Amino acid sequence: MRLRVRHAARAGYEVTRPEETAHDGPASTTLSDCLVAVLGVEGPDVGDVTGTAAAAAEIVRSRADDLGTSRVLLVPDPAFAADDVAPELAEAVATETAAALARTTPDAFEVVRAPLGTYVVTDIETKAHPFADSTHTVRPDAEARSGARSGDAEWLLVTPDGDRRDPDEASLPPPLERWLTTARTTDASRTVSATELDRLASAGLADVPSSAPGAQGRWLPEGAVVRETITADIADRLAAAGATPVVTPPVADPGESIVGEYAATAPRQYTASSGDERALVPPTPEVGLRAALRDALEAGSDPPICLAETPGWSARPDGAGGTRPTMLTAAAPGDPALTSVQRDTELAVAACANLGVADGVVCRLAADAPVDVEWVERLASSLDRTLLVERSPEEQPERAVEVMIVATAGLDAPLALGRVRLDTAGGETLVDGTADDEEYRVGTADDGHPWLVTTEPVGSVEAATAAVLANRRNDANRLQLPVALAPTQVRLLPLEPGHGKRCVDLATTLRAAGVRADVDDRDRPVAARLDAAADVPFAAVVGDREAESGPLKVTDAVAGSEREMPVEALRERVAAAVDGWPRPRSRLPVRLSERTSLRADDDDGDHSGAAGDDSQR
Repeated sequence: MRLRVRHAARAGYEVTRPEETAHDGPASTTLSDCLVAVLGVEGPDVGDVTGTAAAAAEIVRSRADDLGTSRVLLVPDPAFAADDVAPELAEAVATETAAALARTTPDAFEVVRAPLGTYVVTDIETKAHPFADSTHTVRPDAEARSGARSGDAEWLLVTPDGDRRDPDEASLPPPLERWLTTARTTDASRTVSATELDRLASAGLADVPSSAPGAQGRWLPEGAVVRETITADIADRLAAAGATPVVTPPVADPGESIVGEYAATAPRQYTASSGDERALVPPTPEVGLRAALRDALEAGSDPPICLAETPGWSARPDGAGGTRPTMLTAAAPGDPALTSVQRDTELAVAACANLGVADGVVCRLAADAPVDVEWVERLASSLDRTLLVERSPEEQPERAVEVMIVATAGLDAPLALGRVRLDTAGGETLVDGTADDEEYRVGTADDGHPWLVTTEPVGSVEAATAAVLANRRNDANRLQLPVALAPTQVRLLPLEPGHGKRCVDLATTLRAAGVRADVDDRDRPVAARLDAAADVPFAAVVGDREAESGPLKVTDAVAGSEREMPVEALRERVAAAVDGWPRPRSRLPVRLSERTSLRADDDDGDHSGAAGDDSQR
């Protein structure tokens, strides 16, 4: 089954021809603040209706818990499935899914199932927050697989000095304890709190415009600086690792062999067609990178081949979209590929640690993983971190080894950010359709195909930024980005209109030195403008004394202090705080009064430092 779960402000259905639609429920229904679960029932599902329905119900229930809603609309949709199933069989799976939800949720939980038929019209208004839309693949044995995760999977704690411990008997670091607790009840890698991810919108860094499909976000001007800084940092790290940067087409042909596997699971709103032509829009970064790897092999390049791309926005098959800088490496099977996994894990941990969101590291090993615990011990030693290891009883060659960097501080639930994944089978698609497979064989493994290592150093930039914001408050109890990420690093406030020119001159001087500075010259009391600047790292009021080229009286939100310093000393203070980071310049007007707002609830365009005050949320 393909299952798409959407968080909706409002959703409903209407049967336009009840006499031609078999359904024992109401002819129309509307729910508010609900989940919409679209069920694409496929052939294998009918072989285990109970198991498939139970697995689908568990995913829906878990998502409902995460999003704080107790209403679900189930919508069976044959067009969402990869193959055709008789309507009566699809109805049976949908009915059993509704029953499974009813059995496993409290009495207050409301489940409504839309009928299946040609004359059923659905109307869904998706909520405007990141990750409100996700897509899942549910297999008939998923219930057993879920049980394996919570009960049959083996868990092990591996320390940097090589100790192996039972996590149920050892004292776990709090982040790993939270992950383990969550993983034993649900799929922890997808446990994302909508409240935490909504921080980007409350920060004034991003929003979800009405024109965007699903949960595709839009970075606002201030947020674009944050995105540019993080992606530039990741690009530098990937280049240092030897990755060749590429820019692949924004659309892909689902009929092409290397794209087809993604087209089958891509969220439906990201596919398009015109006549007989179909396109996948936008593809996951791996689509373009795999095609580029194949071209490199055909051009005679020898593994290891390492390519990287930072797309504007991409949709992963599980629906967790966003800006995902991605590196894909084709390496010879065995030790060369495992060396790439270790190198990339070190890179991802360093990238997340630089953001302050590397709270823990989790390593998943499938039953067919080509590594043993000794390899994990070497990885823990190289990272100098304790690893939580999950050994699954099932074979998963597409993710034989997966390492995740976990953020927990300030979050309602653990969040997997950086990821490194070893695929021991995907290399076969790189030679699919070539004239002679033998020409591209590498290494000494029996299959001869390269192994693929996919690396997302911080996961999505959107989720990583939300995690950064989650636990950073200054002395004014305002959420605050680090100086290197702050859209505005220095804010100057003229005491009177006549001081405006001096402020602009100072801001221009700072900008020329690489400091993101601006001037709040809006027609407001100074106290109100100071309050608006509480999340800017450095702010200074410019009056008569300062206008005479005297030192500035600077409020340092980072240190929680106030001090006098010359402009040059302020520049040096900012430079020290951003040392080692990329330093994109501000492209916004210097004067706040000249800025354009893109949000109806924007406070005159002032979202300059970070998240503002969400203490009431």
